[in-house]
Amino acid sequence: MAMPGNKQAEFDDRSSPASSLAEWLRTKIGAHGPMPVNSFMAHCLTHPRFGYYRKARAIGANADFVTAPEVSQVFGELIGIWCAAAWDTMGRPDAIRIVELGPGRGTLMADALRALKVVPELLRRLKIHLIDINETLIAEQRRKLRDVDGEIIWSDAVPPFEGATILIANEYLDTVAIRQLVFSNGSWRERCVSLDDESRLAFVPGPCVSGELQALGALAKPVDGDILELRSWTATIGDTLQSLAKQGPFAALFIDYGYGGPAIGDTFQAVRGHAHDHPLAHPGEADLTAHVDFATFAKTMADLGFAVDGPISQAQFLTGLGIGPRATRLMQSASTRQVNEIEVGIQRLMAPQGMGGRFKAIAVRSSDIGPLAPF
Repeated sequence: MAMPGNKQAEFDDRSSPASSLAEWLRTKIGAHGPMPVNSFMAHCLTHPRFGYYRKARAIGANADFVTAPEVSQVFGELIGIWCAAAWDTMGRPDAIRIVELGPGRGTLMADALRALKVVPELLRRLKIHLIDINETLIAEQRRKLRDVDGEIIWSDAVPPFEGATILIANEYLDTVAIRQLVFSNGSWRERCVSLDDESRLAFVPGPCVSGELQALGALAKPVDGDILELRSWTATIGDTLQSLAKQGPFAALFIDYGYGGPAIGDTFQAVRGHAHDHPLAHPGEADLTAHVDFATFAKTMADLGFAVDGPISQAQFLTGLGIGPRATRLMQSASTRQVNEIEVGIQRLMAPQGMGGRFKAIAVRSSDIGPLAPF
């Protein structure tokens, strides 16, 4: 099974004003040799001084990309309803919190909490933990949520909590640093970033690998240039989820774009100014992501002892939560202009060839909790 990839244009990463991170990377690679793709991606996104997620505004019409909560308020409202349903499935515990990983501008949480006003018994008990490292976006979140009643805690890591946890992560898994293996001269090799003869960043095949080859069992015989993408879900998020589940009932919702794998294909991509960019062109100045292998993610979570619901398409997920009736109610009290905006937003969220089909929803829960709606 193959995945569609983005053809990368030729580029010179020195053609724009020099990036401090680009210079830092050149120095590090020059001193220590080629850098694996996952290390390159992690530096670009989270480097303490120059990382994209440390400083960039990222989300919005005037930034680099737009996420589902910015497309329509209905998205966040339905996530709020999902949280209420998860709480009910847990048996309505008194000690309950919602954790959001990468909360963007705070739009999803603001819309979710507005929807939860119809469940006042949950809202009274609820604590909110927002996990982010971007001070620019944290400032926006604080402004957007300044009138929220109740306790909101900001942190760069999920804090301990004695009670039940509902975790929300929209477009988070795709940012987890990815390894790439490239088939070269009859062997699978670590794909690395190095320097060419003109000191430009360039992809090169690195050392041979063998421990990951079991992932290739169901794939066709590879040919030179084929790329396989791998993530260590246990180390990057699984350990955290296990820790949360030990503290009380646990349910998590992940929504992201991806495929059912493993599969051959290069999905490593950069987005800058709402346009695709070469992933090596502007280190620290563009958002770097890769598609999520949901099959491997689900298997890893099950191997860690969790129950898994899904994945299903975003369109199926939102339909099951009642996006149609919710949009109809909104339009009943809306102006003509607002009705058009609501319709356009819903169509974008549900488009089979767009967000509705490309994005998937998957739930991970404590094994003693029943299946979660609408899976």
